[in-house]
Amino acid sequence: MPAELYLIHTGFLQEEETFLRQLKRVSRERKERVEACRIKADKLRCLAGGLLLEELLRQNFHSPEELVREEKGRLVLPGQESFFFNLSHSGDYAACVVADFPVGVDIQQFRPIQKGLAKRFFQPQEAEHIHKHTGKNKEELFFRYWSAKESYSKLIGEGLGKNFNSFAVRLEEGRIEDKRELREIYLKEYFCLPEYSIAVSAYEKDFQRFVKKIIYRL
Repeated sequence: MPAELYLIHTGFLQEEETFLRQLKRVSRERKERVEACRIKADKLRCLAGGLLLEELLRQNFHSPEELVREEKGRLVLPGQESFFFNLSHSGDYAACVVADFPVGVDIQQFRPIQKGLAKRFFQPQEAEHIHKHTGKNKEELFFRYWSAKESYSKLIGEGLGKNFNSFAVRLEEGRIEDKRELREIYLKEYFCLPEYSIAVSAYEKDFQRFVKKIIYRL
């Protein structure tokens, strides 16, 4: 299957009764992670992401109980070579990508960026590209780079532990360059949500063009 992107909005979990009812639907591990969140918005995102992921697992004949969390926090299905997934959340949304090849996804809600952040984390040409823009355009471009880099870091299982300036993002070309990789790294951006950037990275270029489904309520 191509890489398919799914989204879920956290709004339906705002009411306490609904939140508690949906909390009973997720695995024990997900429930514990939700309850460990101190901020309500984090609880909503964590639960929404869990609901989305577990629903997609069931649709593909897998159980949430099969999931194992790696040392760096990534959830995987051990020994699985035909179903891969990755989860991300930001703002009022959680995003999950599924495919029959390894994938990484990241979603970022736009917000004010600190001065010098691009120069600190990105390659010089990327920081310069961002610096040439102003206002909302600068903010949008920053988070396009950030979500692309984060999606690739999640693809290789390193998350924020990988130095973002150790590889280059080619937004217009839809690819990522990492000199340590012998394979092509493909990038797909999705522009379906105002004020958000969404990126998916993979070693295959078989991406769904659009979000396959937006699930607002399960």
